[in-house]
Amino acid sequence: MQAGDDSPIEQFLHGGKFAHNRWFDCTLQLIINDDGDFGICYEHSVCEGIPVVQLAAEIKRAIIQNPTKDKYYYGNSPLEPLFFRTSHELDSLITRQINVHRGHQERLDLIVFKFEKFGKSFIKKQNMSPDAFLQVALQCAYHRIYCRLPCSYESGSIRRFRNGRVDNIRASTIPALQLCRHLSEFYLSREECKSSLSTNSMDYLRKAVRFQTTITQQAITGKGLDNHLLALLNTLREVSLPIPELFTDNSFKTFNHFELSTSQIPTISRDIYMCYGPVVDDGYGCSYNPQKVKAWLESLKVIFMKITRTASFSAFHHSKIVTQPLPSVSG
Repeated sequence: MQAGDDSPIEQFLHGGKFAHNRWFDCTLQLIINDDGDFGICYEHSVCEGIPVVQLAAEIKRAIIQNPTKDKYYYGNSPLEPLFFRTSHELDSLITRQINVHRGHQERLDLIVFKFEKFGKSFIKKQNMSPDAFLQVALQCAYHRIYCRLPCSYESGSIRRFRNGRVDNIRASTIPALQLCRHLSEFYLSREECKSSLSTNSMDYLRKAVRFQTTITQQAITGKGLDNHLLALLNTLREVSLPIPELFTDNSFKTFNHFELSTSQIPTISRDIYMCYGPVVDDGYGCSYNPQKVKAWLESLKVIFMKITRTASFSAFHHSKIVTQPLPSVSG
């Protein structure tokens, strides 16, 4: 694949200008461009992101340990192009889909953001879960922009159960909302009032993170809401029983309209990323990775994606705002 104006992440995610050679129905695509950038595009229904990231890390490790290119060079055999006879209707359909795909590309706003004031070790020293801390911080950032909490999704593994896959770890909680409102007062108050507000910041933060940690433990031990509700709904449909109003009410649609789709994808390497797009038109996709690269070097790496619209905040704005709650509650 040729290198172009698109970033490597955009090339690997949706193909950029070279989307004509992407096959999104394939389980796994290995992509290498002329600059030596290596990426994997995979279809999500077969597995979670962590095994794919581990595969990429293993490939990188093998290449570093065996740098001799002859070991991986098998010659430069000429490729024989394939030609297809297509109808005018099929040509028109392909052209329309190319334009649709390019439209999606142009609307997708992507930013890789690194927060390096502290990392997961500092958070652990505060007796907090780094994952729960990041989830609460994302809630605060969203609230700062939209003055409300989003319907949020975080992938939580339930592989400990037979045929288990994932359940949803929700983060829009009352303690998180109380923290967000406290921080809003902090930002809007006069300087002489901020000292009294800031003394309570850690209390609000600890309460929100503690509650988020409890929800996480419930989800990964089979006590989450979403899978049970989905199982109940599908069972009712299979046996042709009446669907309760719970599942037809508009609030249930809101309950499953995930404006903030998130996941922690841990990697040791600083140059391996995992990313994905938002799941709704007015939402964000957010992949994050609290790292400790060396004893003296820590970071919180976050990849934001947003489908841009008129008068809509971009992924860049969200990445900048997400850092504002962090120092204010970390001292």
